Amino acid sequence: MTRQKSSSAETALSRTPPDKSILPPTPPGSNERPASRLAATARDLERQYRKINTADLSETHQLNIHEDFDPHKHLDVIHTYARRFDCYRKYIRLRMPSTFHEFVITGLAMESHDRLRKLGGKFEQVFLGGSSRVYLDGKLESRQPDIQFRTRSRRFPGVIIEVAHTQTHKALEALAYDYILKSDGLIKRVYGIDINPKGRPSTVSEWRVKTTPSDDPDYDEEVRVEKGLYKEFCAADGSLANPDESLVISLNDFDIDTAEQDREIAMSFSTIYKCYETALQFQAQDEIDTEPRRKRVKRVHPTPSPIEQLKSDDEKRFQAAEQRAQGGAPSDYEPTTEEDDSSS
Repeated sequence: MTRQKSSSAETALSRTPPDKSILPPTPPGSNERPASRLAATARDLERQYRKINTADLSETHQLNIHEDFDPHKHLDVIHTYARRFDCYRKYIRLRMPSTFHEFVITGLAMESHDRLRKLGGKFEQVFLGGSSRVYLDGKLESRQPDIQFRTRSRRFPGVIIEVAHTQTHKALEALAYDYILKSDGLIKRVYGIDINPKGRPSTVSEWRVKTTPSDDPDYDEEVRVEKGLYKEFCAADGSLANPDESLVISLNDFDIDTAEQDREIAMSFSTIYKCYETALQFQAQDEIDTEPRRKRVKRVHPTPSPIEQLKSDDEKRFQAAEQRAQGGAPSDYEPTTEEDDSSS
């Protein structure tokens, strides 16, 4: 009788309570998550990176780090396996741009370079910084932008262009706010170019700094972010949109003291669209599953030079000597003439 009661109790306890099956499991709070998920060393971070399948990821991926781990002290190590990444206080954001993404960035950078050199004058002081690291918030964080414009005299770029493919507009805007606010307004302007495949429009967005005197006696000024341009350069059907609009970079963005303050670089939406179309063509090439029949090619590798051959022979002799010292030569070892003479 007792055994039956016990069995009934166990059965009742093993059942899911009514209506509980429809509720999703509650994720643990951030302070309850296993510490093992947070990288506390450069080695931990690499282990996390090796576990992910980068081929299946979008253009960004997040690796969580321990609050005491400073990735800026290990940049050389991290760069051995991750080409581009942004450092936040609680995580690292990997940047893994696709072919489509990369060709848009490259096209825009080339167009920008051509315009800087053609315009000349004070614009010769402005250089493209590529994706070199930009430190923010007192060097507690850093980003590697897609394109940046900077001068030798300033630590921060005056203008940044970010190209987004799989990121949302909201994420792009958050990045722009980071650049402007966490540089205390020294980054003057951020452009976000949101590129999408046919079926969705592609847009150009602008965020710029606004600095005003502060009413708070503890501060000299207040820095805010103003939203500027937000328009399509490519319609959902794949056609050019707003061809008369332009992405503008002014000498004002670099605090250059000159009478040429009104001069500016204007990159038309037509030019941006051309870069976008070219990138789509390269992406289409990458997505072709079957290649056309090619000529049969024999791959001829370079033959080692006499010096390289000598080094290779020396290495074999050294290895053989080590094996003899450890317990006999390998079965295929043949002594050299010099070794025969010395042993006789």
